[in-house]
Amino acid sequence: MVPPEFPSTLAERAVLQQRALHLAQTPASSEEGGQAGEPLLHFRLDADEEYAIAYRFLDEILPMTPITPVPYAPQAILGVINRLGQLLPVLDLRRLLSRRESTLHEECRILVVRGAGMTVGIPVAEVLGKVIHRSSPRGRIDEVIEGLHEERIMVLNVDALLSHPTLQGR
Repeated sequence: MVPPEFPSTLAERAVLQQRALHLAQTPASSEEGGQAGEPLLHFRLDADEEYAIAYRFLDEILPMTPITPVPYAPQAILGVINRLGQLLPVLDLRRLLSRRESTLHEECRILVVRGAGMTVGIPVAEVLGKVIHRSSPRGRIDEVIEGLHEERIMVLNVDALLSHPTLQGR
């Protein structure tokens, strides 16, 4: 099967982004008890770490592409990639959250996320799909992890993640 072509114009990308946002919406009537939850993208960093981010922060999912290291960048920045002629910083989420370095391979995907006034790429081992998250009774775990979904999936606060002092050079 031949992979679909990437959109070539900004107008095509805008149409696809609007469609993705529309498809990510879940009608309240389809939820249990009429309580709508927030749609999340569920992904795996490695065999034992599962995370999710709200679709509202997701721009697109890219296939793995070569990452060019940037001298003197914070350790949590793997480097940059070319995204439609623009340099996109790529964040090592594992290093930022657990101080362990990521292992990247060609089956990885790069999530392009937007928050805190910036756009970055985040390599993930596997994209698992969509889940609907209702507020966790435990609430916020720390400044970056805003809760748990099904007691095993850590829900990330993208704005807090991209405002992390490590990324700001502090």
